[in-house]
Amino acid sequence: MDDYLNDGETFDDYIIRTQREIEIHILNMDYHLSGMDHARRQGGKFLYLQFALGALALICVALGYTYGGHWLLASIPFSLGSLGPAFVYCTYMKEFRAESRAFGALETPAVLKQMRYEMEEVEKAKRKDRWWRRLRGLR
Repeated sequence: MDDYLNDGETFDDYIIRTQREIEIHILNMDYHLSGMDHARRQGGKFLYLQFALGALALICVALGYTYGGHWLLASIPFSLGSLGPAFVYCTYMKEFRAESRAFGALETPAVLKQMRYEMEEVEKAKRKDRWWRRLRGLR
């Protein structure tokens, strides 16, 4: 456990430092999530464009079915264009959900409580070892 401590740092200093780092991480994650939420809302505005392009693609397909193959070729750019905003929106939603789960899983007290318990166990073992050496007189 001494690997985690800086020179002259006590366990309480380590806990305080770790809490501060976790608070900074929480603030960064909150900022990141708010930015992603803003991008998701902006991407949602393009869904209307996606629906309009999809409708044009369906109209071109209907005209191609009625009048011939050239209208089918004309539907290709509209159908591909209608997929663009959907891909962006789905990607942002996927990343937003993953980041939200990671943010929700950040439980400060449990992590620090376990780390403190482990550090205290190591300290007890060292004290017991020193006590045992003194008792046996082996210094």
